[in-house]
Amino acid sequence: KVHFVVAGAEQLSASLSANTFDALTACFVLMFADVPRALSEMAKVLKPRGHALLAVWDNMPFFIVNTEIVHSMWADGVPDTHAAKANPPNLTVNPMALSRSIYNTKGDVGELAKKAGFSVESVRDVSYPFMFESMEKMCSASQILTNGVMPALAEATGKTEDNLHAEHCERLKKELHDKYEASWKQSDGTWHFGVGEARVFTMRKERNSAEL
Repeated sequence: KVHFVVAGAEQLSASLSANTFDALTACFVLMFADVPRALSEMAKVLKPRGHALLAVWDNMPFFIVNTEIVHSMWADGVPDTHAAKANPPNLTVNPMALSRSIYNTKGDVGELAKKAGFSVESVRDVSYPFMFESMEKMCSASQILTNGVMPALAEATGKTEDNLHAEHCERLKKELHDKYEASWKQSDGTWHFGVGEARVFTMRKERNSAEL
């Protein structure tokens, strides 16, 4: 039998018993969590020598291109007299927060895991394209990343959020046609938004939960 429990990554031990599980997986979760707390909670519910398999994004053109477009909209639309003209807001959803890049805001996965009581047994690199049927679906998916920054952009530019979303979509289409059509547009007319690259960590719990 399989028993399903809905629990936040930072509160696993609130609904799951300590030293219970042989293994757990977290696929593209840590980037959006309080990483030290989430890793500590994973260590608590795993048995001694239990394993955690954790996947994090290392490179995502989908995020990078959308970030660059938002920053260009800020540069073009915000008056020079605005106090934050030189400091465009970053996207509030950051799937590359644990990457080996300038977009890292949360530190090194391996080092954070060691502090939580894990050892890193292996790291594997995987990649695959982000497939979309059309430009319109790319625009819709991009709003997942840009929604959080639009209120600040609207306040600074005096434009409505709806108009900003439409402008973002038009800029995105132009960017992809101008720079990436040869490599990202498929023979059947569909698109892929570059190739996402991830790192998959296999970690082993080295300490008892009572020590964590």
